[in-house]
Amino acid sequence: MKEKREELKLEVKRQLVHLFLGFFIALCLFIFEPFLGRLVVLPLLIGVLLLFILQKFRNNPISRFLIEHFERERDRQRFPYKGAILYGFGVSIPIIILDIAPACAIIAILSVGDSISTLVGKNFGSKRIGHKSIEGSLAFLFSSFFSALIFLPSMPEIVLLLSLIGALVELFSPIDDNLSVPIFLTFCYIIISNLYPL
Repeated sequence: MKEKREELKLEVKRQLVHLFLGFFIALCLFIFEPFLGRLVVLPLLIGVLLLFILQKFRNNPISRFLIEHFERERDRQRFPYKGAILYGFGVSIPIIILDIAPACAIIAILSVGDSISTLVGKNFGSKRIGHKSIEGSLAFLFSSFFSALIFLPSMPEIVLLLSLIGALVELFSPIDDNLSVPIFLTFCYIIISNLYPL
């Protein structure tokens, strides 16, 4: 029972960082892209590089703190910082390929939707599909819709479609959703914008 509580506490910490840091990244990109252009992706890629370096030197205080407080047990030895590294690569793709507003909307869908779905699913999920829950997926859909709408306020139907697709990808994809959600949504947005010029 105590082990279960500790696991839940760790997951809450992880998801809150994922949510707030991810949404903060989207806001910063949205604000600074007009001044910096595609260079806005550089701090993100530098952060990923630093995490790779920290992986190699796990005995330093910073690395020990991050692993102890934010890493799942299964990733601590095998692949520490896995989620953060894949997240960095994942969100770089829409930033590089798309205009900044849809890119930020996709980052918001991943950051907010994924975090809220995990928190709801872990605490209230009862109807399960594999390791995920219907309750978590519905939470993904609604939370990601309202957060992404901040960046694409004139396209609610597109935001709703992207949020729905994101929830389905998160529910069924066998690949880590930090990669699968932004990659899939980027290509979906490209297809939608070509079929229906936005």
